[in-house]
Amino acid sequence: MKQTPIKIVHVFATMNTGGAESRIMDVYRKINRNDVQFDFIVLDNNRHYYDSEIRGMGGKKIVVTSPRKNIFKHVYDLYRVFRKNDDYQAVHTHTSYHSGIVCLIARIAGIKYRVSHARTTSTKSHKKILKKIFISLGRNLIVRNSTSLLAISKKAGEYVFGKRVVEFGRVRVVPNAIDIEKYMSASKDENLKEELGITEGQLIIGQVGRFSFMKNHKFTIKVFKSIIAEGIDAKLILAGDGELRRSIETLVEKEGLKEQIVFLGVRNDIPQIMKLLDVLIMPSIYEGLGGVVIEAQAAGTPCVVSKSLPVEVDMGLNLVKFVSLDQSVEDWKEEIKAQSLLTPTDKYYIKEKFIKKGMLLESEIKDLYQSYGLHERSVIK
Repeated sequence: MKQTPIKIVHVFATMNTGGAESRIMDVYRKINRNDVQFDFIVLDNNRHYYDSEIRGMGGKKIVVTSPRKNIFKHVYDLYRVFRKNDDYQAVHTHTSYHSGIVCLIARIAGIKYRVSHARTTSTKSHKKILKKIFISLGRNLIVRNSTSLLAISKKAGEYVFGKRVVEFGRVRVVPNAIDIEKYMSASKDENLKEELGITEGQLIIGQVGRFSFMKNHKFTIKVFKSIIAEGIDAKLILAGDGELRRSIETLVEKEGLKEQIVFLGVRNDIPQIMKLLDVLIMPSIYEGLGGVVIEAQAAGTPCVVSKSLPVEVDMGLNLVKFVSLDQSVEDWKEEIKAQSLLTPTDKYYIKEKFIKKGMLLESEIKDLYQSYGLHERSVIK
């Protein structure tokens, strides 16, 4: 007789290609889905990037009213979903301070394991008085109603849960592991080079991520403009989408850089794109971890990143250079030039470092299963 899989429900704002969503989808692809199955609660009724893949793997996407629209209807919807699906073993929420509400309702509904996951180190409006009240309330609800507190870095744990909670040892750091084999086995694709208009000898710089305030694309454009002004034959590859993409496209046209910059949109061939890059740039204003930098290192690609990223993002491969956003555009340019001259890193050395850092998917899944109370379950297919 076939065993019914144990069900875990994840809570996200959407199921588009953000870092958290992409990493959980990596986990979902890897687990033994005959043993454990995922559902996803989201906060808007739009179509999302991962919808069809979730259905294809046997999961469900469930829409509830956003708390921004109606907090009372939001609470009711959550309770209704949890009670209707009374076979959920655990709820795993990835929505920062909002996780406190989710875990409270899950506790009332009788869900035994309630996991809050800290994935950011700031927001645009964290200094506003209403935001401070929301943070205090959210932290209190999280600590009182979660059975496990996870964070992708120590800084993320301190920001979402509070420093005292981290110091008391309640938070377990579980970095965003990746499917390293996809990046290690990727090769430079000549067809992709032709598609992107890359010519021999060009310096290829890339930024991968959502076009949003925190990703700081305007700064990237300034640095790239300085590189071009020096007479260097270079191309900038920008992968991703988001609310600020149109304004960045307008800026690129205004600066006369349209021929040297490629906007890729959302892609499913990031490992191949990483292999083409000479340097990945990530001048983020804040990051919970910076999973794209981990992906780049798995592909052996050097990186120049802001000091806003936590140190845990560095795999110890000498591929990551941290630069302050207070430093000049010229400083960033010089670091990019220096990183582009690094000799290739042996892929077996890369894997060894990832294993030592616990950055393989198998390690992350074991940590997650422990939080779900699935100690005896098989980890992967």
